Amino acid sequence: MPTDIEDEIRDEKNPPPLDEDDIALLKTYGLGPYSTSIKKAEKDVKDMAKRINDLCGEVTSFSVGY
Repeated sequence: MPTDIEDEIRDEKNPPPLDEDDIALLKTYGLGPYSTSIKKAEKDVKDMAKRINDLCGEVTSFSVGY
């Protein structure tokens, strides 16, 4: 009987490695139906903010000499 418990403890400490299917499942676990579109919108907003800041920097550099 004690060997069964020891085997269980040993298995818990040394789980088998994850394969590609397990990793894909873990990546999608907890994601909602709109998570990919939200991520894309966040990236678009970040890119647009960077572009606006770059353009504002160009405009202020032209007006410094006046």
